[in-house]
Amino acid sequence: DLETSEREIKALKEEVQNLHMCKYSLEQKVKEQERQLKLQACAKDSHLSQLTDMEQKCSSLFMQCRQLTETQDRLEKSVTEAVRINKKLTSVNNHQTCLLNMHDSALEGQKREVQALKVQ
Repeated sequence: DLETSEREIKALKEEVQNLHMCKYSLEQKVKEQERQLKLQACAKDSHLSQLTDMEQKCSSLFMQCRQLTETQDRLEKSVTEAVRINKKLTSVNNHQTCLLNMHDSALEGQKREVQALKVQ
């Protein structure tokens, strides 16, 4: 039964060789998966960094928009007040022009009266 023992030994050697090949293959898969895991971790870190940067930019833009809105509100109030003051000044100016014309007419009338009195 030496032949049987040799066949069993040969079979066991082949099985050991197959197991070594399987182990090598699994080690290669583990290395590849570890490499993929590192790449994914780097990509995740990069995406998180980009997301943080984008959040900061959005926050800055929202603040600028709020400031612009506040500035626009103040400007609208200023324009409204300027229009109100302009209307008031226009009214006062028209009234003063009217008074000036009335006084000019009265002055002309008095000048004619003085002239008439001088002629007499």
